Amino acid sequence: MDDEMEAGWSLTESFVLSLFLDDVYSLDAGTLVALQPIHALIFLFKWVGSTPQSEALAQKGGVEVTNPDDHFGVYFANQVINNSCGTLAALNAVMNIPPQQGPTPGETISLGDELQNLKEFGAGMDAMDLGYLITNSDKIRQVHNSFSASSPFAISQHPSLQSQNKEDPYHFVAYVPAQGCLWELDGLKRGPIRHGEVSDKGEGWVAAAREAVEQRIATYGEGSVSCTPWFNYIGQTSKADDKRLHLVPMQLMFNLLCVRSAAIPRLRRLLTDPTTPTAFIPDLQAQLSAEEEKVRRGKLENGVRRNNLIPLMVELTRILAEQNTGEEGKSVLQEVTEKARVIGQQKRNRAAE
Repeated sequence: MDDEMEAGWSLTESFVLSLFLDDVYSLDAGTLVALQPIHALIFLFKWVGSTPQSEALAQKGGVEVTNPDDHFGVYFANQVINNSCGTLAALNAVMNIPPQQGPTPGETISLGDELQNLKEFGAGMDAMDLGYLITNSDKIRQVHNSFSASSPFAISQHPSLQSQNKEDPYHFVAYVPAQGCLWELDGLKRGPIRHGEVSDKGEGWVAAAREAVEQRIATYGEGSVSCTPWFNYIGQTSKADDKRLHLVPMQLMFNLLCVRSAAIPRLRRLLTDPTTPTAFIPDLQAQLSAEEEKVRRGKLENGVRRNNLIPLMVELTRILAEQNTGEEGKSVLQEVTEKARVIGQQKRNRAAE
């Protein structure tokens, strides 16, 4: 790793990717059909290193293609610095989505100028060089860092807290259809992994991607799968005669995102199309409202992430502590701190629902 280059990249919270991404709550066909058209999948999993199960998966899974001539036409860049696997997975995904002309401008798929120039400039480069090319893109680094999780606090290093504060490693990979095959794009591999040919009938490549994801999930223990995007609760009783329901956090192991076409332009076109059957209108209006609300919430959440208010709160707390000295000041500060802790917990609980 190049320490000088790596210093310019922040650790980005994995749920802030915004390239037409949507959470996939289930791998069943009905859920995936509702999100179509899906152009790529991005899979987040807990990195556990080599295990007998993972080795067995490698033997029955796809084939890593290290010769660039054998995966010509598949865009694949290596991860050359830490903290960038989410951004790299998103780029590896969208760079393999072919341009498509839609019935309206909003339904047309094409790369923006920045990505198009990056793709054209990197034509003919190997995976490692593409990784360095992405790393040296000021624009991509700025966008990546604008979503970073920053805090002025140093986490307590008390021995009793070190183990619970240590974050587990997670990693992103992308699944895309290209050249008639399903490809797994893992920036830590030398080359893309080919999972075989895909059918253009039925679910098409999505069916093959589901099988690949399920194979990876199968290498983990039971009870690891989260049914919500980022957090889950399970019921558990502490004593045999205790009939109360205790909610305890379950460790997240996986998250699946899909890169799909924006739904709002299509829904608006159908609602204004005189040939659309009247019976379909209520359902289309409900879908449109849901999509518009999702966009509204996304803009709000991204705005909050990009405007870190923690330093302001720290400064206000410091001023409050200076204005209230002695035991009274300490009690006021403790009260403010406790209120902030309660509000934070309430937000986490709402996010888990």
